[in-house]
Amino acid sequence: NVESCVNEGYIYYHNDCTTSNTTCAGIVGWPGAEGKTTSVTTNCVNKGNIDIYGVGKGRIGTIHGGAGSMVGCTNYGNLTVYGNDSSSCFGGLAGYSGANNKLENCAAYGNVHAKVKVTSIGGMSGQSAGQVFDWGYDCIINCTVQADVAGTYAAMLVGRCNDKDGKSMVLGSTDRPVKVAGKLVRPNEDGTTTTTVMSPETMTKEYMFVDYTTHNNHSLTAVYYAQ
Repeated sequence: NVESCVNEGYIYYHNDCTTSNTTCAGIVGWPGAEGKTTSVTTNCVNKGNIDIYGVGKGRIGTIHGGAGSMVGCTNYGNLTVYGNDSSSCFGGLAGYSGANNKLENCAAYGNVHAKVKVTSIGGMSGQSAGQVFDWGYDCIINCTVQADVAGTYAAMLVGRCNDKDGKSMVLGSTDRPVKVAGKLVRPNEDGTTTTTVMSPETMTKEYMFVDYTTHNNHSLTAVYYAQ
């Protein structure tokens, strides 16, 4: 487990590994094996900006890169992708989220910006595995999530939800909702982008996550975060 750590340093990450997923983050790059790790990162803070270059495959976030549990962590640093393999994913807290991991009482204030085509980016997590999830409780996501190139999935919470196996995801609850503010910038096929400013009316699945198939398997309880 990792507790009460703070990163204030700038991170430059150049990744050219194309044979497997690599990880990078402000606190813990690789918390453990997907679906098996029991590690928990608690009360940690990232204040450093992270810039990503190269052509390699990556799972990259500001607190976690790979899958693991996260409680009470906060990010203030910006994550910017200048280069990476198109199968990579990036998140404002976790790059990738696995099954049986919790993510609660966390806050993301740093922007996530993909300047090249990647699989997915999200304000909370870049991508989730095709498993049952029950998380996001009492989290605050207040940032700009921006994808510049068509073909990149982008959402305020989870960039891409892998529900190929018919699994479901629960984000927030009535008494512990996910609080969301900021902006979502999604790319269009013609090279332009569409910006959606978060408001009480945008607290819907359409803006919070993107599925492989549909949004129908998942439950969302999100409220607008009025500062």
